[in-house]
Order: sequence, then C-alpha cells, then structure tokens
Amino acid sequence: MTPATLPVDGAVLVVALVILSILIVAVLAVSAYVAYARSRFRSPGTVDRPAQEPASVRRIGEFDLHVRVIGQDCGATAVLVVHGGPGHSHLSFKRAFDFLAEDRLLVEYDQRGSGLSQCRQGTRHYTATLLVHEIDAVRREVLDADRIILIGHSAGGALAQRYAITYPEQVDRLILVGSTLANGGQSPGWLWRWAGPALYSIQLGFPPADADTADEWFTRQVHPDELKRLYDPSRVDILQDCGPNTFTTWLAVSSTLAGGTFADELAHLDVPTLIVFGPADSVHTGKRAAQQLHSLIPRSRLAEIPQSGHWPFAENPTAFQAVIREFLAEPAEPLRQSD
Repeated sequence: MTPATLPVDGAVLVVALVILSILIVAVLAVSAYVAYARSRFRSPGTVDRPAQEPASVRRIGEFDLHVRVIGQDCGATAVLVVHGGPGHSHLSFKRAFDFLAEDRLLVEYDQRGSGLSQCRQGTRHYTATLLVHEIDAVRREVLDADRIILIGHSAGGALAQRYAITYPEQVDRLILVGSTLANGGQSPGWLWRWAGPALYSIQLGFPPADADTADEWFTRQVHPDELKRLYDPSRVDILQDCGPNTFTTWLAVSSTLAGGTFADELAHLDVPTLIVFGPADSVHTGKRAAQQLHSLIPRSRLAEIPQSGHWPFAENPTAFQAVIREFLAEPAEPLRQSD
C-alpha cells in the first residue's frame, strides 16, 4: 500500500463508521419506539365484564356468549355467521342475513371478549385458534348440526377459512364476504407480532390506559377508515348502532392471526366457496384480497356486488341476496384439477 492511498482508505473507514453508527442509532430508536408502543397498547389490559342481555346468552365453553337464533329447522343446512373486527359484534350485520332463515336455522353470535359477550381477564383467552374452536362449539351446542353453511365477514372470514381447514367435514359451503386473508393481511408474521403496536400507532395513535375508555377511543379512531370503505360515504347509517368494539380483544386476536396465508391448506380445501366483495372496499378486504383467496381455494368463485364496499349485504342488499341465493341453489362445482 502506497502512502498516497492511505488518506483514501482512511476516508472510506470514516464513512463506514459513520454509516454504521447511524444504523445502530436507527435500530436503537426503532426498538425503543416498538417497546414504547407495545407498552402503551397493552396498558388498557383485559377486564372482567359480564355478557349483556341475559335472555340471549348461552354458555359456550368458558364464556357466556350473546347468541341470536332465528328461523326453524326445515331440513335445509343451517347457517352460522361469524363477525369481524376482531372484537366487533354481530350487530354490525343489521339483520341483513335474515333472508336465509326463511327455510333454515340461522345463528349469529358475538365471539368471546367481543360485542355483547362476556369478557375475561387475560389475553390467553383471545387467540385465533380458540375462536375457531368456539365456532365449532356453537355449531354443536346451539345449532346441533353436523354440517353448516359458514359465512365470515371481514376478519371473521379469516376465522372461517381456518375453521374450514380445521373442520372441513363440518362445512357444507363457505361464504367469505369482504374477507381478509387467513393471516388478517399481516405478513410476515414475525414483524407484526414484534412491531404490530408500533405499526398500528401510525394510523391510530396511542390508546388511553383505561379499558372502557380504550374501547370508545378505538371506535372513534377506526371510523374515518370505515367511511372510506363505503361506496356511498353518506350512508353513515350503516356504521351506526353496530355494537361495541373491544380494543384489547382486537389487539390480542390480531397478533395471533399474523403469519402465513395457509396457502397449502387452502389448496387442498374441498369445500364449495363463494368469495364476495365490493368494488369500493380496501385492498385488504376488497378485490385484490378476493382474487388472492380465489387463487388459493380450488372450489371457489368470485362475486362482485356493484355499488358496495366493505358491507355489501347492507349497501346493496338486493344484489347481495341474489348472489347468495344463486350460490346455495346451484349444485356444488367439482374440485378444480391442478395443472
């Protein structure tokens, strides 16, 4: 090495050290923010809260669930509808699925820790796996049915997909409405499990420490995004009187949804599936997500409901009901053969 090259090599070393220092500071800053966000998002904690409206409460496993049963058993396959959120309520359906109860039983319910159902302390109670098993408990103990037509809306669609994978013999048909992917659109899983609260805080900010206040805060924070997912933003009535949002349940369940798309499992799912979406919905639950699901599920078909967004059953009920009736009336399509 000649003396003339020493200053150049020294300059390169200095630049490298500066860049390394900046990276170290950035990593430390990001890690500190992630830790702070995790602490703030966990601060409300879970609470003990009894189920509301006792006349509609059924004891399912360890929880008192708010359950709505309509229709009568006329021999047609019963319907079970799963709400989204996570942590929302079946009240968001506004009885839009009642048309299915004309000749069969139909059940809507609030999941554990959600809506009008019982809440219990401890995030261990709120995982996607436990909610999938809860769906099966409702099938057995409320409907007493061997096979069901399973409908999942939004994040409830992720649970419905996982249920169909876990209990395929119990699913006669699967209907996904404005559904997320099986991972809730949160991939890679390690990133969302580690930095989820920090990523959420970019849109939501930070919750108050009190659990009840956090629920009210969360409902207010997500409202602007919900308005964007309506075809007609003036239809605010669709978003009113939809039941409470439970923040801590949303956070706990969302973290357990994060991960893979269950592509291999869905590729072997032998269940007729209808994937419904509105053109005004977001990328996570609209056309792009629907097309991804269609590519993953062999016996699936797509249905776009015009002039609708995330709530096609409420925004365009006539078109929505026609699509559902047609799907249920037609013979099941055979399994698509892979190339």
